[in-house]
Amino acid sequence: MRRKRRRSFWIALALAILAAVVALVLDGQRVGVAPPPDEPAVVRPILLARPEGVPIEPPRRVAAAGGVLVVLFVDGMALDRFDAALDGGDMPHLAELLAESPSWRGSFRGTFPTSTAPSIPETLAGAWSDHLAGMPDHIHALDRREGRLIRYEVEASEWDGGALTLFDRVAGAGGVVMTYFEGWFPGATITVHDELAYLLDIAMLKAREEAVLAYDRRMVDDLRKRLAAARRAPDVLFIRFGAVDIAGHFFGPDSPQYAAAIRATDERIGEVLEILGEQALPDGRNLRDGATFVLFSDHGMEASGHRIDLDAVLRRAGFDPYPTSDPRALVASVLNPEGLRDHDAVAVPDGSNIATIYLRMRGAERRLPWVKKPPPGYARHARTPSGEVDLVEALLATDGVLRVHELAGPDRVVVHGRLGTLEARRRYRPDGSWRLGLFVGGIDPFGDCGRPGAPCCPLDRVDDEACYLDLPTWRARTRDWVRPELPRMLFKPWGAPEARRPDLLVEADEGRGFTAETHGDHGRYEPRLLRVPVVLAGARVRPDAHPDDPRLVDLVPSLLPLFDLPADPPGTRVDGDNLGLVGPPVP
Repeated sequence: MRRKRRRSFWIALALAILAAVVALVLDGQRVGVAPPPDEPAVVRPILLARPEGVPIEPPRRVAAAGGVLVVLFVDGMALDRFDAALDGGDMPHLAELLAESPSWRGSFRGTFPTSTAPSIPETLAGAWSDHLAGMPDHIHALDRREGRLIRYEVEASEWDGGALTLFDRVAGAGGVVMTYFEGWFPGATITVHDELAYLLDIAMLKAREEAVLAYDRRMVDDLRKRLAAARRAPDVLFIRFGAVDIAGHFFGPDSPQYAAAIRATDERIGEVLEILGEQALPDGRNLRDGATFVLFSDHGMEASGHRIDLDAVLRRAGFDPYPTSDPRALVASVLNPEGLRDHDAVAVPDGSNIATIYLRMRGAERRLPWVKKPPPGYARHARTPSGEVDLVEALLATDGVLRVHELAGPDRVVVHGRLGTLEARRRYRPDGSWRLGLFVGGIDPFGDCGRPGAPCCPLDRVDDEACYLDLPTWRARTRDWVRPELPRMLFKPWGAPEARRPDLLVEADEGRGFTAETHGDHGRYEPRLLRVPVVLAGARVRPDAHPDDPRLVDLVPSLLPLFDLPADPPGTRVDGDNLGLVGPPVP
């Protein structure tokens, strides 16, 4: 009976999502295909149909080999499950690709928060999200100024934050870029996404308990049709596969559905290889010949299933929260965007075992408009109808809450644990560069400062210049930490524009989460969630490369030599390094 009720819930949710997407379409916010096929002019070379039997024109920007760069993004692929599937024979198409040409296989370190946004824009730009105003820092957010919840999946042009991405670089040099993704990057010649199919797949997957999503098939089928008709081959082809992430969230990374989603993704990869092999080039080769392939993920996945009801915690603390931890909240916020304005707190799940909390400031007698952002530290002394409350203490007293992060000042982040605090403080040099200090009070909530020789100071030394180090020094000194680059990562969630900047970030303990009806999460800053699989295959790939501490922000700077483009052009923010994964053109 309980199972039938849950299935009925998800079928009802599917219908609600359908209504929400219709609302999005009517409001002009659905992605679909962007830009429109008739503009700008740069889309025409790839969309114009070529005569039957005529070979496709080769890419123009890839140096020497003349092949397409194919980027396969597998959302939510846990590193250990990927390794087990590839080594155990469950990914035969990928294994065949790696065996037939020079290849490199390893793992990169992701970002924090460990969610698709900011992982993907950071990867494509090679720059940290908090260094670029407007880049998404969370997969969900609240926009105080607009009074609405933001989910970047349905925000067509919110993904790059104005950063110069791989797509911009290639398009600016005359290349063509095709992307199959949930948002539109301005540098992409054409982006294809079916929001309706994706959201309905999410609901119906749960209702039917089937692990293979039709959305991934639709994207691959669309690629087959477009390349069969295209006059010119793309220089970059970027494809997102979502089945693994969805199966991980709803069933957990240890489930048969997650394993089935990995196998299904490999089947889609095989179909992509087949499609590329069908497109003949004028010199007798095909698009698969000479192509460079990159597969990567954005974050890991760990089992959860025990929900922490943050809305209940906020109510007990005297707030009137908007009910965002229920999956129907996104639908409700789309259908009734004015609804949350009647509440004074919003807890937004962000990868399930991280949540951000937004507070509405109160005056002496009434709530102020949502656009009035509370000052730093307001959460410790929030004024509610029942009086002043220390919300941080209320959260830490909640079973399953591990740590609470607080923006306590423009250049001060405090991480609260039950037995101590860790403060990250930032100071600037005249040239605008940062110097960071870590300061411990009581027992360090992360534990890294307890390592011998760790460059941390006690709280009474916050004015000691010797406690502040520059970013390269911190990176070098923390490489053997459980959480590398911890000081700068603590500042990253607060880099969003002020209207979307949260007041608190809450981490759940292992096995806990903030969203109902989920069994897999990826939000915490933990090694098994940060390390993601990365493989490269192609004639110019260097199998003997041994990069030191590779990160996702290093990926694009390492691929730019394929296009004979500089890794760090003037006026461009690039934090990643060229790892030497690709060599010079093949004679």
